[in-house]
Formats: sequence, C-alpha cells, structure tokens
Amino acid sequence: MSISTYLRSSYSGSLLDRGVILLVVIWTCALPVIAQHTDVDSTYDHEVLITQMRNAKDLMYREALHRYDTYLAAHPDDLPMRLERCAFIGNALYDEYEEYNPNEEAHDSCLTALGERYPDEPSVILARADQQWSDAKVELLSSALERMRGSGVAWTDEQRAELHRGLASSLYYDDRAVEALEHIEQAARYSEADRGSLLRAEILMATDAKEEALEALNMRTDTSEGAWTLQQRAELLLQLKDHKNALRVYREVERLDSNALDLGDLALTLEGAGEIEVSRSYFVRDTIRSWGVEAAALALFEHDLRHQPSDTCTASYNAFRDHGYEQDPLAIHRLRLFFHAPLQPWKARDLLGVFAFLSLFVFMLLLPYVWVLPVQFIGTRWPRMNGKALGVMPWGLKDFWWITAGYLIATLVALMACPSCVQSYFSDQWTDEATDPDLDARIMLVFLCTWAAWTVPMLIRSGLGVFRSPHWSMARSLGQGVLYLLGFRFLGSIYLKGAARLFDKDLGELMGWLSAPLAVTRAEMLAFMSSYGLGTSYLMMALLVPLYEEIVFRGVILNSVTRYLGFGKANLLQALLFAAVHGDLFLAPYFFGFGLFTGLLVKRSESLTSGVVFHVLNNLLAVAVVAASR
Repeated sequence: MSISTYLRSSYSGSLLDRGVILLVVIWTCALPVIAQHTDVDSTYDHEVLITQMRNAKDLMYREALHRYDTYLAAHPDDLPMRLERCAFIGNALYDEYEEYNPNEEAHDSCLTALGERYPDEPSVILARADQQWSDAKVELLSSALERMRGSGVAWTDEQRAELHRGLASSLYYDDRAVEALEHIEQAARYSEADRGSLLRAEILMATDAKEEALEALNMRTDTSEGAWTLQQRAELLLQLKDHKNALRVYREVERLDSNALDLGDLALTLEGAGEIEVSRSYFVRDTIRSWGVEAAALALFEHDLRHQPSDTCTASYNAFRDHGYEQDPLAIHRLRLFFHAPLQPWKARDLLGVFAFLSLFVFMLLLPYVWVLPVQFIGTRWPRMNGKALGVMPWGLKDFWWITAGYLIATLVALMACPSCVQSYFSDQWTDEATDPDLDARIMLVFLCTWAAWTVPMLIRSGLGVFRSPHWSMARSLGQGVLYLLGFRFLGSIYLKGAARLFDKDLGELMGWLSAPLAVTRAEMLAFMSSYGLGTSYLMMALLVPLYEEIVFRGVILNSVTRYLGFGKANLLQALLFAAVHGDLFLAPYFFGFGLFTGLLVKRSESLTSGVVFHVLNNLLAVAVVAASR
C-alpha cells in the first residue's frame, strides 16, 4: 500500500494516530536529505569527484573508440576512417597544459600499423611524419620522396607541398638551411601559400637571401595566420629594416590579440618609422610588464642614447642600473653614457663597475705569465734544451708575453661590442641581441682589428727582413708554400672525412674539406659577408688574418720559445696554441697539423713568406667557397 493510500484510509482515525502517521511521513521524506548532509565528506570530496570525472572521461573514450572499431569491422578498407581513429587516439586524452598524452604509445602503434599496411599511401606517410622529429622525420620523408617517384600512387599537389614543407622545416631547425631552401622552393611550386610562408622567409634569411625574404614576408597580407605567427613575421620585417610594413603587421597583431604584442619590437619599429616620441611611450610601457623588465629598461636606455637629451639618458640608465650590479658589471653602458654626455654625474656604484673593468684588464695583462714563466724557468734550469732562433727574428719571451696578452685584450675589447654577452656571464638573463648575426660580425671585426693592431709593434721591431729567405728565392718560397699546402690538404681531408663519419658531423657546416675550415663557422662567415661585404671579407679573412697569425705563431711564439726549449718543442707549443685559439675541439687536430706544417716551412726557409703563402691560399679558397654558396 502506498503512503498516500494509507493516509486516506487512516484519516478518520484518532488525533494521536494521525500525528504518528504525519511524523512517519516527515521522517521518510527527510531521510535522503539527512543522509546527504551526514555524508558530506564522501559526496563533496574533491578527490572522489575528480576520480569520477576521470572515470567518466575514460568511459566516453572507450565508448567512442568502440564506435570506430565497430564501423571499421564493417568497412575495413575505409582508410580515411582509420586515420581518423588514429587521430582520435592521439588527441582525445592529450593534456595541452601539462603537454602529456597517456595514449602516446597507442597513437604511435596505430600509425605504425597503418604504415605497414599502406606503405606508399601519401596521407598515411604525412600523418606518420607529423608525429616524428628531427632525423627520424627527415629519414621518413626522404624515403617517401624516393618511393613517390617510382610508385603508382598519385600524390596531390597539396600532399607534395606538405612533404617538401616537412622536410624544409626539419632541415632548417637542424641548421641545414641550404638543403631546407631546396625543399621549401619545391613546396612553393606546388602551393602558392608556401611562397609567402613564414618558414620560407626564415630559411631565405638563414641563407642570406634578404631581398627574397622581404618579398616573401610582404606577399601575404591576410590575418589568417593568427597573432603569434604575425608577431614573428613582424619581427623578421624589423630585422630587415622594413619599418613601414613591420608597423602595419604589428598593428594587426595588436588588433587581434594585444597580449601577443611585443611592445619592445613595436617601439623599435615606430622608432625606425620616425615616430620617436610615440616609440618612447611604448618603450616606457614595456618597462612595467611583469617579466623581462631588465631587458626592457636597457632598451629604453638605448633608445634615449640615440634620441633624448643627456639628463633623460642618465635617468634611464639609473633606472636600468637599479635592477642590480649584474646589469652592467663592467660599467660598459656607463662608459657609453660618459662618451655621450661627459658632464653627467656619476654614482659610487658606477665606479665599482669601472674598477671591475680595470681589474679585469690588469688580469689579462698578467695571465700570460702562467705560460711564459715556465718556459723561461725550464730554459734557464736546463740550458742544454736551448735552441737557436732565426737571426732575422729578434723576438724574445717579452714579445711572447706581449702578443698573448694582446689576444686576451682583443677578446675583452670585442666583448665590449656586445654588452649583453658580458651581462650573460654574470646573470641568467638572455636577450635576442646575443644571437644577432650583425652583432656576431661586429664582434669578429673588432677582435680581428684589435689583435692585428697589437701585432704591429712586433713587425716594426723586426722589419720586413722576416719575409726574405736567405736560402730560397721568392719563386721557390711561393712554390714551397703551395706544395706544402697540397700535402697538408690531402692529409687534412682524410682526417675530416673520417672524423666527420665517426662523430656524425656535417662537413657542409665546416665549409667542406675542399674549402679548408676557417676559425669561424660557415654561418659566421656569411654573417660577416652580409654585414661588411665581399671585398672586406676577402681583405680580412684571406689577407690580414693569415699575415698577422703567421707573425704571431710562426714568428714571435716559435722563435722566442725556440731560444729556451729548442725548435721541436717550440713548434709543438705554437701549433698547440694555434689550435686552442681557434676554439673548436673537433677541428683541433686539423689546426694543430696546420701549425706544424707552417712551422716546418719557417724552419726550412728561415722566413715567414712560405707560411704566409700557405695560409693565404688556404683562407682564400675557404672564403671563395663560402661566397659562391651564398
């Protein structure tokens, strides 16, 4: 009997009976509410609820996967649906915030199984490649490219473009820009969108094709790429000094998503467009953000040095310096302010930076005694080890100290051309300036010129007699230099090829054994050519550098040490130092052999001419090969 029926049948009972019945009804209705409130811990426990949600998500995932499997059981040849199933497995439970996918192995297994079943199917190959990285992706796509030409499977233009685009992207991020350029140009032939893509512009810039990169960046005017990609496009336009179009793109970024806007880059763009006061307002706004305020304060100071009066420059420097000693540890920026505005007042903390700079300078002058004094001690303690230096080369250990101190001082001076590089030694901060190709070229130029100038007193002291051989004619000196170079190049090529294979090195980045490695990478050489031109590159790298390096290593060091240790040990020492200053562990044996060969030439000819010819031809060929690959 229901409660309502029981109530109706008992309504005519006594008052007491009806009261009892009413209490029973109230208690019965209240039981769920009481139970709910007395079991709060289990009902509202967040861990319990999260577990229930996760279980529900897993149940929904399994249910959806079952629907795919049921369909594919009835339609086993539906390839698009099989790809959809793999895509579902890969994305259903992916956590973007944690960048974690519990189904990663299942996703890989799904795609691998499809690859085994459809090895030549374009959509399967591209889906698999999308989940690969670096060498694995290059290997997969390169293999597909070879099979594509011989298989009967038809590739659409969009699929061909995607294949070449994938190869270009992987090769570019693996620092193989020249190979990447070939593939992105192939992609552009199949897809018009790739002609103006950000990737193509980046690759063109990496290969120093700046005009083509600028054309590609300005080819697309729509905003479908999104704020982040447009921001990157604007940054490249700013690097190429196209301030007008960079400003146009930055305005689009600001309209789409102001949070994605880089205020510092926008300020630089406005400055380049001539809107100085507006640009400064953006520089100031950038200093009140929640992160990277030190870099923003430095950018404001740099702007004020270019365009504002002295008191404004001093105020912005002090605001920048307020962020800590590590912002300007050697007072380089304060010295720049001094040369810009000599009468502006100094603070005690500024003098601390100047003292640190002078201390470092003195340390650089004293450090060469670490290797000069042992040579003197050994030669004085055991005179039987002494050798006879060439009569036309008057250099001694004082000159050894001078020339090696010059190398350290040149390094310090070159670092002053990159204050952010100095700052990085004292803090964990990193700025885009440290990776600027133009800055790399400027540092290289300052270093080369400083050390070359430091070498001039050595040449003045010796005179030009060090280039005249008492035994060989000028023709023989030239011929011996060429002959030694050919012999060294043969042995050097054997080492480079074998070591490149052993250590998995790319000879292309070393400029190839035919071009003879320089002390700089191919990218650095391209940056130097881009900044200062081909003529300056030949003058510096193929003439000035070989000349002063021969004076330093085969002249000053070899002969000064020979007086104390004999020629054999002196030749080993100068070759070791020559390899060390070139700063590449992989190429150290190559440069060590280079030093030994040129040292032997000096010993035989008793002059520097053959070594200079050897060195000049070596560097000339290297620069020519890099110039031809631009």
